[in-house]
Amino acid sequence: MRIEPDSEYYIGAAIKQYEGLSQIFDAIDVGVCVIDLDYRIRYFNKKFQDLSGISLEDARGRLCTECFDSHYCGAENCHVKQFIESGSLNVKMLYPSCVKENSPYVVAPLALRDDDGHGVGVVNFYIENAEYTFALREYVELFEEVPVGIWEADYSGFKQYIDKLRDSGIENVEQYLSDNIDQLKEAFLSIKAIRVNKQFLKLGDNHSMEDAFRKINEGMLKNEEELKGLFLSNTMALMHGQTRFTYEQRIEVDGQEVFQRILIAVPPSSRKTFSKVYFVFLDITTLMQTQRELMRLKNNLDDIVTQRTNQLMAEVRRNREIAEELEHRLEVEHKLRQELEQTFEKQQLFVRALIHEIKTPLTPIIALSDVLVNSLTGTDLECAQTMNQGVLNLNRRIDDLTDLIRYDIKQFIVKFGEVDISKLVRDCVSFVTPRIEKRSQQITSCIPEGVIVQGDEDRLRQVVINILDNAIKFTPQGGKIDVAVEQNLLAVIIKITDSGIGIKEEKLNNIFEPYRRLRKNGVNASGLGLGLALSKRIIDLHHGLIWCRSSVGIGSTFFVSLPKKQRKEKDDA
Repeated sequence: MRIEPDSEYYIGAAIKQYEGLSQIFDAIDVGVCVIDLDYRIRYFNKKFQDLSGISLEDARGRLCTECFDSHYCGAENCHVKQFIESGSLNVKMLYPSCVKENSPYVVAPLALRDDDGHGVGVVNFYIENAEYTFALREYVELFEEVPVGIWEADYSGFKQYIDKLRDSGIENVEQYLSDNIDQLKEAFLSIKAIRVNKQFLKLGDNHSMEDAFRKINEGMLKNEEELKGLFLSNTMALMHGQTRFTYEQRIEVDGQEVFQRILIAVPPSSRKTFSKVYFVFLDITTLMQTQRELMRLKNNLDDIVTQRTNQLMAEVRRNREIAEELEHRLEVEHKLRQELEQTFEKQQLFVRALIHEIKTPLTPIIALSDVLVNSLTGTDLECAQTMNQGVLNLNRRIDDLTDLIRYDIKQFIVKFGEVDISKLVRDCVSFVTPRIEKRSQQITSCIPEGVIVQGDEDRLRQVVINILDNAIKFTPQGGKIDVAVEQNLLAVIIKITDSGIGIKEEKLNNIFEPYRRLRKNGVNASGLGLGLALSKRIIDLHHGLIWCRSSVGIGSTFFVSLPKKQRKEKDDA
């Protein structure tokens, strides 16, 4: 596609951007000149102005052949023209300066393209030959100092030898040389060493290129199998057009095992003649040792993983067995729970039936004995009173037994409310006073007014009566019973002290267990031994405490501690 030279598109943003960088180009010591496809000058910097001797104002828009005096300009060998017309606008090349004859500068062109990728011009960078001499020197230094071994060899004689064999009608040259070792050695000796770097000499512990090459020749000529194997296969690969490949080898240096990775490469300029073939030697001993160690660690890891996997599988099997056992136990527990619930229901039915069957016949007896007590006199009255007292004791024991059973089957009910503990304890003292007087015992009390707790009044009364009954029962005639109510910041404490026979220390821990009866004068006291057990359960439900201190022959003190409840102020009532 052809575009008019004066069009804005032709000039393009690519050229304009170089004009925008004029300050940068003016600051560098390299000549810069921008030429469009018609060889018209679009821009150059101050360095190029000094080189050409013409100003940008005079040169802009003019043909370069009008501005410079050089036999290159307009000639068939114009490098810029070749560069543009070849269409290879992305190829970098060098050519002599076309500004002046015998110029100490060389030109490095750079193609310019527009946004659509079309070539719009060339930027020429004018650089002194000294710069390239310096670059070549740096290349040589790099060749010497690079940390890999490099051997540059001339294989042109070897190639000529192979071509000669082919021209003689030998089709399988590789097999021919393998079968004729003398011919192979002659071909091998045609290879020449051009140069080696320091690292290559170091790898083989060599002092010079000649020393290294001599060792290579001696080793290969001595080891005919290696000469027929590795060398012949590699060189024939080169002869068949494979210009780049790698292989690895193991050698011994000073008795130490050394591993090398070797890259063989033929540069493009030598692929017809094989005048240059590069061998790059990389010492991979550490890498191989690391790989060996990694392999050893991998094997160890595999062993550990296998062992751990076996352990985990055993644990999985064990867990599966435990899960199955647990499932079985859950099934058994479910069946037992069902049986227990059924048993519990039967217990409830039994308790209700027991209460009904026992309490029902007692009710008319209690009523009849009350009538007899109120209607008889003399000896008959005493008999009626004895019968009435016995029936009432039996009824109370049945109540205690029933309450204990209800507690065990979670049917014992405590109704919480505000309780005046002062009044409750005084009422209990008044209730037992006739019995105390009948036994010629004395009772004293110290009960402050207005002590309030939160609880079930009937159940708390039951506890106090039980403790007072025991105090009366185990205190001899003429003995003394003392009742007190105390309080602190946290609790209300009821203390009932008697001057009775006392309780042995080793038995104090058991007195609140069911069916534990104390002995009086060496004989078990009357009753079922349920009063204190039931009292403890009632106090537990009130979040309180009950305990006893006793000395044999001196007496006992029972303590009942209940959480304190302050009486509300009148204005809160």
